[in-house]
Amino acid sequence: MPLRAALSAQEAAVIIRQALEQAGLQGPFHCQPIADGGDGTCALLAESLGLEPHFLMVPDAYGRSVRGVYYLERSAQRAFIDLAAASGLGARGKDRLAPFQASTVGTGLLIADAVAGGCREIVLGLGGTASIDGGMGILQGLGFTYLNRAGRELHAFHPARFQELAFIQRPIGLPALRFTLLADVRHRLFGEEGGIRVFGPQKGLATTDFEHAERGLAAWLELAYAKGKRTFVDQAGYGAAGGVAAGLAAFFSIDLRAGADFFFQQVQLADLIRQSHCVLTGEGHYDTQSAFGKGPHALLCLAEKVNPDAKRILISSGTLGRKAPADRFIALPPLQQQGEMAKKEAAENLFRACYQAFHGA
Repeated sequence: MPLRAALSAQEAAVIIRQALEQAGLQGPFHCQPIADGGDGTCALLAESLGLEPHFLMVPDAYGRSVRGVYYLERSAQRAFIDLAAASGLGARGKDRLAPFQASTVGTGLLIADAVAGGCREIVLGLGGTASIDGGMGILQGLGFTYLNRAGRELHAFHPARFQELAFIQRPIGLPALRFTLLADVRHRLFGEEGGIRVFGPQKGLATTDFEHAERGLAAWLELAYAKGKRTFVDQAGYGAAGGVAAGLAAFFSIDLRAGADFFFQQVQLADLIRQSHCVLTGEGHYDTQSAFGKGPHALLCLAEKVNPDAKRILISSGTLGRKAPADRFIALPPLQQQGEMAKKEAAENLFRACYQAFHGA
């Protein structure tokens, strides 16, 4: 139930259950918060799967110290990490965003710590990143060194790192890591509909800087793929998270997955749906992008596939939810408040809409 603009998936699931119970519906109910590769996906997966958290102080996207976290699945030598945990936008105001300075190096240090503990696969949730560094910072956290033409090392937060980069030094003994990358968008990296132009403004990128950012990333990827002895081909999904997948693919084996599909498989959601009479999900605002990788739409499609007899219900604000693959649409009013007041308003709106829709049903 991603209504995360104001409520977490867990909070929304609890509210819906309470509304259904008070409306007089008889269970049993099964609450499964879902995610689709966006901010918090791996944390939610870890909670659902009972994974072990590991904490480490690392630099955030702008170099400030932050407590990062990854989740360990020891039996599979696998770690789950949200890119946004260390390298996200956080609470930084829009007027203070600096996409050319922001780096994913903190996430790289989390990965390095997991690798030192024996992990050989990294599941990385790509949502919510503050940077457009093409994975340059992650690789730096894993031991790669970048030099300018004078042989001087470029630090992770150098605002002109793309323009000054001349040489890449690969670390000795680089582990044979596999990356499973979870995305909720399918944009390529470059072009009018590419991730730089579509998502760059969310990270503070001005429209007048689009071409500058594209030239910088193209130069970085040209050097990286030459060093990795691979050929770069822009692909669907590379536009997520400022091109992280594109940079990692220069040196590692990557599996770029639709985050919702991966999440559903891990929590065995199809089995739960087969046992259900009704599947109810929600999104803060169902829009034209919802059908392209967002969790609620993917869940409704999964339900239609594995249990066509189950009733499918979508809760959302706006009117486009009426076009979703659902049997019923429950409309939420738009939020009028901000901050903590918006959270309270969202909770009240969600409870009221669910209660009124099912009371006496």
